[in-house]
Amino acid sequence: YQMSFFKKIMYYMLPAVFCTLLVVSCADDAPEYLLTTISFQGVVSDAEDGTPLEGISIVITEYESSDVDKSSPLMSATLNTSFDGSYVFATIDKEPRVLGESFFEFKVSDPEGSYLPVQRDLFMSSSSLYYSSSSKSYRVSDNDFALSR
Repeated sequence: YQMSFFKKIMYYMLPAVFCTLLVVSCADDAPEYLLTTISFQGVVSDAEDGTPLEGISIVITEYESSDVDKSSPLMSATLNTSFDGSYVFATIDKEPRVLGESFFEFKVSDPEGSYLPVQRDLFMSSSSLYYSSSSKSYRVSDNDFALSR
């Protein structure tokens, strides 16, 4: 049995073309996880006895998710903990952005040098309990740090 040239093309190419069209059409239907509000709050305390620490510096820097060497910050903010060791950080964007395009780095340090510095990266995800698609917000209310001497 000999297949004609046209039938060979249809036999081998049609499934590939169909699969490509299927993938493209599914990509358009994929949900876009939008974000307008990002907020972090927590408490910085002594790792040994749990005492809240006042005046601790927290530098929060945002990077694009592809910037793994952290060379081009998108934004940076410095906060200090209050008398009860707490801090609050929030951004509200006028235009929604897509969740997962960036991550945040937290550098926590004691300006007096009594405690060792701590660093943590927070990668945002649509599957996280902190993300709300209805309010387009990402709120982390327990981003606590315990510092050691």
